[in-house]
This record gives sequence, structure tokens and C-alpha cells, in this order.
Amino acid sequence: MFSQASIEYLTDHRYTTVLWNTLPHEWDNPLGWVEPALEMVAEQDWAVVVVHDLPTGAMDRLPAFLDGLAAMDVEFVTDFPDECTPIKQGVLRSSLSHLTNGAE
Repeated sequence: MFSQASIEYLTDHRYTTVLWNTLPHEWDNPLGWVEPALEMVAEQDWAVVVVHDLPTGAMDRLPAFLDGLAAMDVEFVTDFPDECTPIKQGVLRSSLSHLTNGAE
């Protein structure tokens, strides 16, 4: 959640906020998360995937996920889709109301 104070700090100091649009819940299914994650990526034009390096064993499957992405000819880039950058260089570009207690 963002507070009004955090939004003001990020905008005042010209930060960029990057969010994700793909969350495979690898912590819930450490052995079986790869296939659903690949399906989620395939359903989008531009996926920003977040996975967590927790001691669940899920990262043992990371090579399989990366191999699956390679087999899909996924392109890795260093920029982000507009939908995942609600604040860019201090400019509020989209609503954060779904991530706040009503602050924008």
C-alpha cells in the first residue's frame, strides 16, 4: 500500500515506481509454478514477472522457467510497460487508488 506521504516523496524526488503484472504465486506451489507462470506470460503482450527468492525450493525451478521463456522466444528488455510504471521520473501517470487508502 502507498500512503499519501510516500506518493509525495516519490514524486518530489523524481522516482520511478515499477510494479508487476504477473505474479505466479511460486511460494504457494514451489514445484508447480513454472507452467502457470509461462501461461501467464503467453497471455500478455508485455509481462513483468515477480518471483521471490524465499527458502521454499521454488527457485530450484527457475532454470525451467527461463528455459520455457527461451522456448517461447520471449524477448528480455530493460524497460517497462506504461501499465507497470504509475510514477515515472516523479510524474504520477496513473491512479494508485487500488494500492492506497484513497490517496492519489
